[in-house]
Amino acid sequence: MNRVTPALATALGALVLTALPAHAADTGGSGTHLAHRDSYGTKATYAPEQSARSYQRPPAGFTPVFTENVSRHGSRSATDSEDGDLILALWEKAEAAGQLTGKGAEFGPRVRALQAAMAKVGYGNLSGLGKEEIQDTAARTAARLPSLREAMSSQPRPAASSPSGT
Repeated sequence: MNRVTPALATALGALVLTALPAHAADTGGSGTHLAHRDSYGTKATYAPEQSARSYQRPPAGFTPVFTENVSRHGSRSATDSEDGDLILALWEKAEAAGQLTGKGAEFGPRVRALQAAMAKVGYGNLSGLGKEEIQDTAARTAARLPSLREAMSSQPRPAASSPSGT
């Protein structure tokens, strides 16, 4: 029986660790998204790491007049299927060579399922979790700065948005 070359195994391993997005909707029943549990990628979802109740209190007499959010985007699907296609091509070579372990045999169907899910959402589009992440950021900001929110509601002013163009 032929063995998969070390270079092929290394390339497959590198692609597995870097190419596909995490299973964004997995919460493990905790309500907290588990970005890397059973994932094939490094595109972690965002979850606040601190309770709002433990934030530092503003100084006495502090009145917020401005807030800014600099962020990239929420969780989304991959921009295309190229990485998944490359991984599957390597996986198929290992399968044809009869070199898959039990976990390895499960890998190809899982990649195909992930690709199907990304195609359903639309390549490059925000997932439901991505929309939730952005809404949650806004809700935390409003809760953190209620007097600014009230001032904005009573004295409407224009809001500015500057996309990066990417």
